[in-house]
Amino acid sequence: MILLINCIFSALLVTLLMWLDRYEKEDITTMMKVFMGTIFATSLYAIAISWIITSFNTITIVVVAPVLEETWKFLIFIMVLHKFRREVNESFDAIMYMGVIALGFAFYENITYYVSATWNSFLLSNLSANSSYFNESLYNIFLARLVPGHLLFDIIAISIYGLSFKSGHKEVRLFFSWLTAIILHGIWNLSVRSNTVFAVYCFLLAGGAIYAVIKLLSISRFKLEPQFGDETLIPDKSTYDWSYYLLTWIFVIICGAVSLLVTYVIESIVITFIN
Repeated sequence: MILLINCIFSALLVTLLMWLDRYEKEDITTMMKVFMGTIFATSLYAIAISWIITSFNTITIVVVAPVLEETWKFLIFIMVLHKFRREVNESFDAIMYMGVIALGFAFYENITYYVSATWNSFLLSNLSANSSYFNESLYNIFLARLVPGHLLFDIIAISIYGLSFKSGHKEVRLFFSWLTAIILHGIWNLSVRSNTVFAVYCFLLAGGAIYAVIKLLSISRFKLEPQFGDETLIPDKSTYDWSYYLLTWIFVIICGAVSLLVTYVIESIVITFIN
């Protein structure tokens, strides 16, 4: 049930990204490679971080965790820039690839949160033969993870880098994108202590992400043609029928489920070998 909920929710968000990509749509296969690769990479991160962080206090949650998590995601993004340099060739591609990385990271993280938050209630439900304990805890953690925080603050942050396709200074803008992601992530972790503050912050992030999408899409409508010394309007290739997006949705569910199961098998082998 937990895996199914996570797969469906992640599939909807990835499909939304694919729908938003109005110019020079990215290949589904490439997107799935990035999505699955991020899930595998996040599992390695989770194993390493379990040895590094042994206690969770305010500094760890608000400062250390955002620095480590955003650094890991941006390292994956840099690898994507190197591996798929020909595909990442216009402003909105920054949001596409970083968005999929953020969703892949959150995909693995959500499963971890779901399991840790519902494990005790699952045992209690089995002992008492009353499933209400498990259902209530599952419902609560689902609501808590319903807002795609990683996607929102990473879209806002990476839009700074996306502007470099028009204005240049890619390395500098990438650095400030990373720094912005850490700050937004830290505020996110701090805001969850107050329902009101968290709700307001979610609305602000959603508004910022929508603005970033609109801004980079407006830039991606035009592509610099150095040989002609001008900019050329990129034809709109977004006229795909519903079957294209349904295929994307199915691909994400299958790839997410398979990669997560394979990841857990590998983790079990590694942990057994270490112990």
